[in-house]
Amino acid sequence: MKKTVIFCSAILACALVACAAILVNPSVVFRNAGGIKVKGTAVERVQSDAAEWGAKIYVRAPSLRAAAAEAEKFAALAKAEFEKRSVRRAEFSAVSASPVYKVEKGATTNVVEAYAAALSISVSANSREEIVNVEAACSELLKSGVPIFPGEARYYYTGLESLKMRLLEAAAQNARERAEKLVSGSGSKLGPVVSASQGIFQITRPLSNDTSDWGMYDTSSFEKDVKCVVTIEFSAAGR
Repeated sequence: MKKTVIFCSAILACALVACAAILVNPSVVFRNAGGIKVKGTAVERVQSDAAEWGAKIYVRAPSLRAAAAEAEKFAALAKAEFEKRSVRRAEFSAVSASPVYKVEKGATTNVVEAYAAALSISVSANSREEIVNVEAACSELLKSGVPIFPGEARYYYTGLESLKMRLLEAAAQNARERAEKLVSGSGSKLGPVVSASQGIFQITRPLSNDTSDWGMYDTSSFEKDVKCVVTIEFSAAGR
């Protein structure tokens, strides 16, 4: 019984000594917690260097032949307008046609009411000016009675891979600076990197706060903000 009491007293004494050490030197807890984990960010604004634009010409006529002829006629007018405005990389699809069935009392019948013919136009560009010319051509065609239905221009940046490498380096440096600021007041120092992970790149409109777990790639804006986030954990080197 006496040996048991002595053994328990010894354990209690060791525990009190350990607690006193933690209270006197908080950096022990800091080191045992595994260090400090921070996020670093880097953002760069770029201008798109590639773009795509698309439209459709759609007509209806009483006969299949008339519909196809109308579509071809309007396609020729569109080509001429594009050439006039130096839009060189425009591709016109073949004309497709289909019957339009009459609808009675909300139900489609088997009676052919007319024929519809359509073709699609796609334009690739390397500058914003080319897209402006395309949109101006489309506006002029609409004023002339050409049934052309444009879509929105889509803008891309082709130098993303090299930009991502620069942003990763800048984000890692930002993470180190943040970590150094956090520990500078405590008298501790940063140790080696314990772990590092890369977040998803977000490519958004300028000054946008939009994010996505899968990453974003906004194609509606000519200028874009490319944002990189990294998470780095540093060990604590003590005082």
